[in-house]
Amino acid sequence: MTVDPDSGLLSPVRAGTPAEASTGDEAWLRAMLDAEAALARAQARLGTVPAWAADAITAAASSARIDVVELARGSRATANPVVGLVKALTSAVDASAAEYVHRGSTSQDILDTAMMLVADRTLRPLADDLDATAEALAELAREHRDTTMPGRTLTAHAVPTTFGLKAAGWRQLVLDAAVRVRRVLDGGLPVSLGGAAGTLAAYLEYARLADDAQAARHAGQAGAGEQERGGEPGDARAEHRDVGLRGHRDSGAVRRGRGVDPEGKRFGQRCHGGGIPAPAPGKRAVWAVSAVRRAG
Repeated sequence: MTVDPDSGLLSPVRAGTPAEASTGDEAWLRAMLDAEAALARAQARLGTVPAWAADAITAAASSARIDVVELARGSRATANPVVGLVKALTSAVDASAAEYVHRGSTSQDILDTAMMLVADRTLRPLADDLDATAEALAELAREHRDTTMPGRTLTAHAVPTTFGLKAAGWRQLVLDAAVRVRRVLDGGLPVSLGGAAGTLAAYLEYARLADDAQAARHAGQAGAGEQERGGEPGDARAEHRDVGLRGHRDSGAVRRGRGVDPEGKRFGQRCHGGGIPAPAPGKRAVWAVSAVRRAG
């Protein structure tokens, strides 16, 4: 079904502007797909998703053709478009990578992160517009430095002023806005990474499974080495398993990582207002907050 786009007839201020393209339905769809792809790449970096699966998901997210109207219709029953998006993306990837799509995540994680991507992509041209506006106002202030005019107070004429001074005041407000916009962009917008109910439980469970699988592989390698040296493979496996379990107890069943977001410890609460604070620092799922930002 073909639907005519909103041309801005009743909202002309944004009609034909760069912000219009970066905030439309197609832009939101692109942002949600980018969030899913970034999540998969971050999880691959942390070892909870195979790298080949993350590559497959990223490729599918880049090329998937999803009908926005059908997606919108489907969200009537699910209250958000992410459910239908995940189904469509899962169908678009190779069957072997399908189980890794949206792994451990929840709709709010993807929708909120997409919202931040939309904001980032809109604020950048907006910052350029503010710079251009400030330059134009600076020229206007110089041109009318000595152009007198009546001041205004309480809707009435007041003491004389100059139009140049008024333009300079407008320019200062624009410069202040530009500083605030760039402060947001330079500081980075947050991602949402809490899982269902904001507890990180599913992310942590997949991290635990990944650690268990890795420990099993290492145990198998150690056992093979002992056999070659004439040792007892069973003892090697038992020793490695004990070390692995001790490592789980020490690290919360997940590895620590450098570059943990300093606010990551309470990221679940931050992104899910009033939600349960995220588990203790050092967990893969918390580290993934920074990883998703970098992967995006």
